[in-house]
Amino acid sequence: MLSDILIMQGLQEVSMIRVNSIKSLHEVVGLLARSERLGILGLSFDGLSPSLDGARAFTDLVRAVRHSKLRSLSLHCLHGDWIGLLDSRPYQLRRFEVSIPGPVLERTVFVIPCCITHMNIEVTQLGEKGLSVIASMPLLVLLKLASSGPAAPMMDMDTSLRKQRRRAIIRRGAFRCLKVFWFTCKAGGNEVQFDPGAMPQLQGLRLHFNTLETLSLYGDFEFGIEHLSSLNRIHVTLACEDTAA
Repeated sequence: MLSDILIMQGLQEVSMIRVNSIKSLHEVVGLLARSERLGILGLSFDGLSPSLDGARAFTDLVRAVRHSKLRSLSLHCLHGDWIGLLDSRPYQLRRFEVSIPGPVLERTVFVIPCCITHMNIEVTQLGEKGLSVIASMPLLVLLKLASSGPAAPMMDMDTSLRKQRRRAIIRRGAFRCLKVFWFTCKAGGNEVQFDPGAMPQLQGLRLHFNTLETLSLYGDFEFGIEHLSSLNRIHVTLACEDTAA
């Protein structure tokens, strides 16, 4: 299939190619080098195991992207070990989407290039330092963020044993260009809080959390949605299966 694509020089869009070997990665590099019209490309790396040779081939891909006429590039299931190979020098891309299979350690966040416009990432635990790195990305317009988080305590525990945690705060001026934000805490509780002036251009918000675990961890449901001044669409999924009627 990929070899058939390579000979089609008039292609303008390839929505998704599954890169499952170093050979196929080299073939994509060749496609970019020869194509004069290709403007939109999507690549999925879910079938390729990380390796030194793979990283070298991926570096060749990055170089080919810089010299291509691509306007839109989507990299799905990109290995966290390779994210640092996407340096922060400006790309000519109008849309640069990256999906990283998780969970990844917070230190991986610190090497994510600032040129990404759309990102889907899961971190082992949401921290304010890692969040501030993502928040400072100047071109980011869509963020799908998940946090694995620690297991949440149950409400029927003795009050003296309940663990109150501080939420990760999204501060004033953070995510200046972000328009869509999806957040899921897989431990159950909603662990983000919006300060006044945060996400000034945000139009769409999607949250998923467990009501019982949120109350157990933080003691309230006050996380500042009212501070999102441009918000016009909100989708909230409340998991209430363990809550007594």
